[in-house]
Amino acid sequence: HLSIRRQRQMCIRDSNGVPVNGAITTSYTATASGSFNILVTTTACASTSNTIDVLVNPIPTAVATAQGPTTFCTGGSVNLNATPVSGAIYQWLNGGTQINGANSASYSATVSGSYTVNVTSGGCSATSNAINVTVAPPPNATITANGSTTVCQGSTVTLNANAGAGLSYQWLLNGTQIGGANTSSYTASTAGNYTVIVSQGGNCSSTSNAANVNILALPQISVTASGPLAICQGSSVSLTASPSAGNTFQWQTSGANIGGATNASYAANGAGSYTVVATSSNGCSATSTPSVVTINPLPAASITPNGPTTFCVGGNVLLQANTGNGFNYQWQNGGNVIPGAVNGVLNVSAAGSYTVTVSDLNNCSATSTAINVNVAGIQAQISFSGQPAICDGEAVVLNANNEAGLTYQWNNNGNTIAGATSTTYTATVGGNYTVAVTDLNNCTSTSSVQTITVGESPETPAVSANSTVKFCEGGSVELSTPAVIGIVYQWLLNGTAIAGENQPSISVD
Repeated sequence: HLSIRRQRQMCIRDSNGVPVNGAITTSYTATASGSFNILVTTTACASTSNTIDVLVNPIPTAVATAQGPTTFCTGGSVNLNATPVSGAIYQWLNGGTQINGANSASYSATVSGSYTVNVTSGGCSATSNAINVTVAPPPNATITANGSTTVCQGSTVTLNANAGAGLSYQWLLNGTQIGGANTSSYTASTAGNYTVIVSQGGNCSSTSNAANVNILALPQISVTASGPLAICQGSSVSLTASPSAGNTFQWQTSGANIGGATNASYAANGAGSYTVVATSSNGCSATSTPSVVTINPLPAASITPNGPTTFCVGGNVLLQANTGNGFNYQWQNGGNVIPGAVNGVLNVSAAGSYTVTVSDLNNCSATSTAINVNVAGIQAQISFSGQPAICDGEAVVLNANNEAGLTYQWNNNGNTIAGATSTTYTATVGGNYTVAVTDLNNCTSTSSVQTITVGESPETPAVSANSTVKFCEGGSVELSTPAVIGIVYQWLLNGTAIAGENQPSISVD
């Protein structure tokens, strides 16, 4: 601003001596560089003042730009750049507050704020446009399991990452991304270390701690049967699980537990699909493949007699077992097997309790109820005292078996002996004797033959001595009787037979 005070007409000239248009007052505000003076004139005279040099410096350019995204995660940064001005001085500000030491044309912003730069050149300053920087904190990244992270083979464990709006996920196993595992939870079935990367807004992310998943091996279990799985009604088949060491067991049929069936073996006696659940010492269980047991029905077993089952000795009755396709038979008496009795019909002549076991094509068998066969009558028998060979004039008493209610008829040589109807008979003549015994059931039994022989009695023997029968001690006498062919001799002393003395003579001393 130039000010010249005169009582005259004044004219301001620029550095080239050219009057400044309109500058005809005693003062002038200079806004451009140059050498200024003032021309003062009167009516006749003019005078020029000294020159004042004015220098106007330009305002520096102050434009701030960001070299990358201005929104990033904690730990990130963005370079902010000011338009270069030669010789300029820079001062970066955040929210209008100078940043200590931030005096270069660029600045790396690491915190949120509204950044500007003050550019000073030639004593002139300008402040740039503001750049807003947002630093977002990383999202949390944690893993929780919905149960134990130690599970049995075939089982899974669900791992859950922390949830939140705008979050995205990537699961990793042992540091390697799991394809398609991009939700907040993951079902793990493989052993290893699981982590999850949690991202927010597509920029900020963090990695969780590791969750270690352990997979325990299942026990290996198999079942063996003691025989065919197709069994007969009423029988059973033993099912045995192996190996048994270190395992506990639960048997099942059609998937349902069988109460109390917790041993390594189980006797299955009903139709069904049998399995066993084996649990090892680590608590893991495995189920065996099914053993399907079927039940074959038993064949019918019955006996039909073709007549009365009570008959006299010597009688019989036919017992008929029921027939069927492919049936086999075995007869028993009193529970004991009758050797060779393997046909459907049995001819019975002896008393007893008879049953038959019937077997079919499935090798299933059933035993009939018993048929009791009774044999009436008594077996006639003859006994006697003495010898069956007698001499003329002698007799032998024949005895029949004696029981209450019996009647008798004695016979000789097949002929009825009249009046011989008692339990004994005194035979005085030779012949073939039998006795017919009849019981209260009117059953008659004839004894076997008892032969009685009657011999002619020899003459009474005469005994003579070859010397006196009275002699001194040390002497002897010979006694003799005439020898007769066909005669048997027996010497006696005082009525008692002398052993070995069977000759017609004897020496007595």
